[in-house]
Amino acid sequence: MLRLIALVALVAVVLSAPDGGWRWPVDDSRALVRGYVAPATPYGAGHRGIDIRAPSGVLRSPADGVVHFAGYVVDRPVLSIRHGAGVISGYEPVTASVSAGDVVQRGDVVGTIEPGHCAD
Repeated sequence: MLRLIALVALVAVVLSAPDGGWRWPVDDSRALVRGYVAPATPYGAGHRGIDIRAPSGVLRSPADGVVHFAGYVVDRPVLSIRHGAGVISGYEPVTASVSAGDVVQRGDVVGTIEPGHCAD
């Protein structure tokens, strides 16, 4: 079964880090389903992340960091990791295998991707 997650981060930083300190948060082949759409104003409508389709349900930390939040927002399991320099990556729907305050390294398994983000 294919699973879909929403990745909310500074996408340009994540995908173009020159030091190789970032990796994709999913293994296997993946597909970008929906890209970043900048809002017209800071509080306007937009799609502040990317949606990734991944064949496996494993989510890995894309870079070293500290778990900022692991829990539910409304009825959806959410995970966010603070990477420093003001960058936080966020994932949904993801059942976290880590807790707020845990230190994670690039590539560590941090959760399981659940179905249900949007229609495949």
